[in-house]
Amino acid sequence: MKGYRHTHVNDYQDPDGNMRLGFKIFSPADVIYFNQMVALAQQNGTPLNDIYAIMVSGKGNYQIRFTGNPNQIKTLYANTKTEYNEMYIDYFNKHSKRSDEMNFLKFIEEMMYVKGVTLVKINSDGTTVKKTLNSTKTDVSETPCQ
Repeated sequence: MKGYRHTHVNDYQDPDGNMRLGFKIFSPADVIYFNQMVALAQQNGTPLNDIYAIMVSGKGNYQIRFTGNPNQIKTLYANTKTEYNEMYIDYFNKHSKRSDEMNFLKFIEEMMYVKGVTLVKINSDGTTVKKTLNSTKTDVSETPCQ
């Protein structure tokens, strides 16, 4: 498998009347699964730039790609997917004034210690923009993809 696409649902009210909030960007579990795919691709001799994950949400469509070197492929994590998701919710709440893109990029770097994963926004006109932290890690830089 070289890639997958999935959705993150919009916020909704469950049958018990509780509001369920969903992430409109990749989750920690998505990043862990993606890195597992990258590691398997490396073991099987598949070019790492062929591996991708796409996430579709009401706020935008995104893709992650591995653009680092093979030594940056992360397969061991200090926390479980569930623990990371709880940390992610707290992180987003604490930094609610920042964009989802900024929170995602900073969380995977600062909390998960993931390197080499690039976030790409897929615009409605089909163009794509690479999203990275700027040199001071205080904002998101955008670079149009070719």
